[in-house]
Amino acid sequence: MNLNTNTNIIESIEIDRVIAIREHAISLYKESLSKAAEAIEIIKTIPNTNNHFPHQCIEDDLIDLQYPRNTNDDDDRTRFELWLDRKIWQMFIDKSGIKTIMSNKQIEKLQYDLYNMKSPVFNLENASCTFTSLSVNRADSFKNGLMDVLQSVSWDYKSNNPRCLGKK
Repeated sequence: MNLNTNTNIIESIEIDRVIAIREHAISLYKESLSKAAEAIEIIKTIPNTNNHFPHQCIEDDLIDLQYPRNTNDDDDRTRFELWLDRKIWQMFIDKSGIKTIMSNKQIEKLQYDLYNMKSPVFNLENASCTFTSLSVNRADSFKNGLMDVLQSVSWDYKSNNPRCLGKK
């Protein structure tokens, strides 16, 4: 083997350039950690969110940076944004008391709608529209909830005919 050839086994690397890139990357990363810590503190001020921070969705967002999700949706929210919107919707739904007039079936549908990937962005327009609609339709929700309960009653007894309201 001739060691005096011009072909190098190891490519020449600009060490100064690599060190500068490393330092810049570390600086940006520390800055992003500082911003994440600030976001955590801000989230803790939202009432009834259990002061829980979504470590898994942040990890998934970081993975998405390298391997973007293959979606054809117009919804380009990060997993963190989806998590935060869902938490805020859940808090407002719980605080509104709307679940008290809903059946378990209706609550399950509400939860499903909230936790699928198409959950709405929490903003003033969406919140106003949603809660106005829920308020206007609360009598229907109560009636449907009552019907769901009656339909779930056992047919095993003569007096438990869920389709017949009135005297036994």
